[in-house]
Amino acid sequence: MKVGLQLYSVREAMQENMDKALEKVKEVGYDYVEFAGFFDKTADEVNALLEKHGLKAISVHQGISVLSSEGNYEYLKKIGVKYAAVPYIGGDGLKGGEQFDENVRNMKKISDELKNYGIRLMYHNHAHEFKTVEGKYLNDWLIEGVGEDKISPELDVCWSTYGGAETDEYILKYSGNIPVLHMKDFIYKEKENENDEPFKQVPVGSGCVEWEKIFAASEKAGTEYYIVEQDSHYGDDAFENVKKSRDFLKKYGY
Repeated sequence: MKVGLQLYSVREAMQENMDKALEKVKEVGYDYVEFAGFFDKTADEVNALLEKHGLKAISVHQGISVLSSEGNYEYLKKIGVKYAAVPYIGGDGLKGGEQFDENVRNMKKISDELKNYGIRLMYHNHAHEFKTVEGKYLNDWLIEGVGEDKISPELDVCWSTYGGAETDEYILKYSGNIPVLHMKDFIYKEKENENDEPFKQVPVGSGCVEWEKIFAASEKAGTEYYIVEQDSHYGDDAFENVKKSRDFLKKYGY
């Protein structure tokens, strides 16, 4: 299993100085990265920084419109990514209606174009995709709508668990087509107001996710990459959090 970092986890540092940020990513133990923005850097500039710090870009998060923008496929091919993930779609675009149909059409087209560049399309879930509609998760409606021949779930194990799924069973459902997992953890907390979520992200290994089940299922399913992601830092240092996550995975031999 190869371990990488979703660079959104350290986005402030990336925006301020990508060179120093990538140096720190390597220092805390990551060999692979998943981009969430290139901060006006050319593909050549990104490649030079990756080579300088001994990192490899394995994937990228981009919205549907960005993915299909002019020159983007060539850019992604040049930096060497194997996967490109749509990071978010609202609930109304996941099942039924014109927006869903448009998303499916666009993602099929993007998948076909990416394939020409040796890149596989993925979809990254949040919690709302695990709402059941007509006996099936919204996440499954989308994946099946696009087609497993064209798209893979990039399962975020934190959000799927919080959304109510048996995450290890869900990983096995997509055996052979779930190459990348997002590794993230959480604890339940008291709501601060009526609009607040009773949820707080924490470093991998310090929350509610049943990691041994995740490890066993993902190994059986043929997952190749674990990508750590920390959306929020809650006042803690971003690099301290992602180092704690990396150290936890090392305890299990990853």
